[in-house]
Amino acid sequence: MLESVSKSSDNKSIYVVNLEDNDEFKLGRGKELDIRISDISVSRFHSVIKKVKDKLIIYDNHSKFGTLILIQNPLNISKYKSLMI
Repeated sequence: MLESVSKSSDNKSIYVVNLEDNDEFKLGRGKELDIRISDISVSRFHSVIKKVKDKLIIYDNHSKFGTLILIQNPLNISKYKSLMI
């Protein structure tokens, strides 16, 4: 699950992605992407989240402002455990 919070208003978006059918999701402002984020700091094709074996990896697509990730080290998450950062 991804959460997007706009600083300029109270708009929140929560995206739930199902990786059983897809091994990757494209994120950005573009209309053709899997997850659309309407924020000027997000590039048209900003990044990709890929499932590689049993891990999720996010790849920045040379976006202007980069991709900010709160987790600095690998973090293993149990299938049945909640995670909030």
